[in-house]
Amino acid sequence: SLIVGDPIGSEHFRAWDLLKDVSNRTGLLLEVAEARYSFIHAAFQEFFAAKAIASMKDDDLTRFMVHHFYDSQYEEVVRLALGWMDAHGRHGLVQRVAEELLNAATN
Repeated sequence: SLIVGDPIGSEHFRAWDLLKDVSNRTGLLLEVAEARYSFIHAAFQEFFAAKAIASMKDDDLTRFMVHHFYDSQYEEVVRLALGWMDAHGRHGLVQRVAEELLNAATN
């Protein structure tokens, strides 16, 4: 979930307005407590997390995948990230991750 600080200054105020607007107009975000938001469904959070992971630098992404691949909490996020990478032409990195996972499993 997102925690929003006090809307101090114009940048914070615009972010605050955006969260309120997204929450009110789309229903994607739910205010679960004062200034604390969560996605209405885990699938949205998983999708955005996967996109963020897929855009990581290669070494950071590989380390993340090796560390979290077998973690059930990250299962859907890892699948989505690998699928996103494959669909967007990062086949070599998907292969590198697979090789690192095999190396980690045999060591």
